[in-house]
Amino acid sequence: MSLTDELLAKLQGAPLQQVSQQLGISDTQASGAIGAALPVLMGALGNNAAQPQGAQALLGALQNNHSGLDLG
Repeated sequence: MSLTDELLAKLQGAPLQQVSQQLGISDTQASGAIGAALPVLMGALGNNAAQPQGAQALLGALQNNHSGLDLG
């Protein structure tokens, strides 16, 4: 299972319902949007992290918990 697949699995249930409610769309629409966007975002993060400055910026962003989310 890829990291993208694992993230998609983690977003099912309550997190998906929360996204759909915040956007005012159905769970099916939210799932489709997340399924389309997540691979693109993961690819962009990978490309950015492949560059030394991008990797350092990503590490800094992960170390600064701006949202209060537990990424563990």
